[in-house]
Amino acid sequence: MPFARFISRCSRDYAIKSETKLMDVEASGDLGYFWSTYALTATPKSGGESFEEEGKSVFIVKRELKRCLEDRPPDRQQRPVPTSS
Repeated sequence: MPFARFISRCSRDYAIKSETKLMDVEASGDLGYFWSTYALTATPKSGGESFEEEGKSVFIVKRELKRCLEDRPPDRQQRPVPTSS
């Protein structure tokens, strides 16, 4: 099952509550990563026991500034302030 369909099905059938905590962020050039911890509770909308999950996640990102700016609404196409790496 594709991920988007899985998430759509979950949100239709479950009330989902989640908390995340950002642990670390690093960037170098156009690449970066961040990792976080999360706690998730999914409660069936039809009733029943909740499901709880805790864990860690890592995201690797690549800067694509031009495309990101073009995808924003016209009133939000300001360039972000550069940060030192």
